[in-house]
Amino acid sequence: MKALTIKNEKFIRWVISVTGLSFALLIIVLSFWVPLVNAVANHFLKGVAHISVQAITYQDKQLSFNDVWVRAPSDLRIVVKKLAIETEIQQILDGQYKAKAIEIDQLKTHGLTEDLSIKQISAAHVKLNTNNELIVERLNAVGYKQQSIKISELIGTQIRYGQDALSIDSIKVKEAAIDAPVKITLPSLALNDAELKNLSEPTEIGYSVKVMEAKDLRTDILGAAVNTASLSNIKGDASSIRIQGLDVSKANINLTRDQSRQWYGLPVSSGSSGKKAFAWAISQIVLEESEVTIEDGAVTPAFNDELLIEKLMAENVGGEIVDTKARLSATLGKYTPIQLETEFSHQAGSLAMKAKGEVKGLVLNHIDGYISNDLGHNFERGQLSDTFTLAIKDKQMTMSNQLEVRDLKAIAIEGKQGPPLGLAVKLLQDKDGILRISVPIEGDLDNPEFKIAKALTPVITKAVTLAAASNIQPLGTVLLVKDLLDKTLLKVSFEPAFFQAGTAVLSKGQAENMRELAKKLSKTPNLQVRLCGVVTPVDKAKPDEAFKKLGEARADAVKKLLLAERLPSDQVIPCPPYRDDAEAAKPRVDITL
Repeated sequence: MKALTIKNEKFIRWVISVTGLSFALLIIVLSFWVPLVNAVANHFLKGVAHISVQAITYQDKQLSFNDVWVRAPSDLRIVVKKLAIETEIQQILDGQYKAKAIEIDQLKTHGLTEDLSIKQISAAHVKLNTNNELIVERLNAVGYKQQSIKISELIGTQIRYGQDALSIDSIKVKEAAIDAPVKITLPSLALNDAELKNLSEPTEIGYSVKVMEAKDLRTDILGAAVNTASLSNIKGDASSIRIQGLDVSKANINLTRDQSRQWYGLPVSSGSSGKKAFAWAISQIVLEESEVTIEDGAVTPAFNDELLIEKLMAENVGGEIVDTKARLSATLGKYTPIQLETEFSHQAGSLAMKAKGEVKGLVLNHIDGYISNDLGHNFERGQLSDTFTLAIKDKQMTMSNQLEVRDLKAIAIEGKQGPPLGLAVKLLQDKDGILRISVPIEGDLDNPEFKIAKALTPVITKAVTLAAASNIQPLGTVLLVKDLLDKTLLKVSFEPAFFQAGTAVLSKGQAENMRELAKKLSKTPNLQVRLCGVVTPVDKAKPDEAFKKLGEARADAVKKLLLAERLPSDQVIPCPPYRDDAEAAKPRVDITL
């Protein structure tokens, strides 16, 4: 059948052949079709909408409506350049219309429903085929707003819907925002080859997106801002999501903690609800040239610094950790490089971890708030470098540390117990002012009393004891090291200088011992010794004056001998004499560090 076209009121007459009067009658009906459709539609939709059709064409079993225009009182306007319906003409004449397929070219709407708040929708070539599949070649929506989701512009290409499945070859979103418990702003978002299935069953919905690109992402999760990001092969269902790869060129993250001791922005568990937790996984994350701003007001003094991430690579990151690996190269502040390699896994339902790394030049007074209270000291200065390994299994932690501390000066906090840091500096520092020490740490992570800094106390104490024993005691009976109390307090003393009862004169053997001591002390200029004269019952120095003079005379005799061996005077510190009333006590001078 040749094309029949009737435009507006213009009557187009067709040469009526001798083929029959029935065909002539059909032309007469079609000639009144356009005004008839407009009149009937406007009559039945009076007060609801106004409809106008500029032209109607029927050709090759396809009924076309051209330039369809609909306007509703709510300012909703729908404009269709061409609406084509595949059907039989006899069905239309019999009033038994049944469309086999529908195609729409250049669909535009303005002011679509208050619920959706879409200002404009435009589509090119929308098709509903014989399989009830809806295909949209290109869709553009402007001003979408629904359930705290706002999209200024949406552009889609090759959108297909059929049998509860939606497929999108390409979609771009500009200026998207989600205003929910977690706020997200996306000035630019692009999806390629997205597919959603089982839309009629939200609890079983599945989706797949091969590529997603986002620019200038802003979210209040950790206060993060990402300039660019790309994801590939995203797959998920109603309870899980898995991302095969994620690349972020630059990200800025703010970590803030106040006195509540909760990091701002971090998700906080709401307790056991009985519901299955949402599962998520990312096969790979690559982060480069990013910045993490840390503000921790839960410690005193507060900690504020920036972690500059040079490169972070992580594999198999997710809510359910299985063989997760990560490598980090970063700098804390400007002068503290950090290298870290970690492996995480679940073993017997608990987290297992292995890590090794290196920290160089960490300024100790900068982290005073984290370590001073547990170590019982404030740090005026000092730089810490650490090469370490760490393992966690069955909630038991083992850690090895190779520490180097430069230029350390620590002041003990009154009323706090801690390791003998002052003595450690004197005993363990080399001539360059570097203190080197191996520190193994073990502990139960379930024990609320366990803290890494606190665990350093007995370790450092033991190290100082061993150092004193190995570095000073080779002289045998001349030197004596004592570890007192519960291994958290340490006192290092040398073998005393003994005297005959009632005298302050060193014997030949005792004088030789003091000369050996002077030689040893001259090699450790950081060490200072205290000389305390001791008076015992065998001295029979009962009057206080006689007791004091005898004790001072004994300490002075030892001091003169040490100075005679060219020991600097600032290494020798006198102390008040005292009585030792024990029955077996011997007259002497106690020599302690």
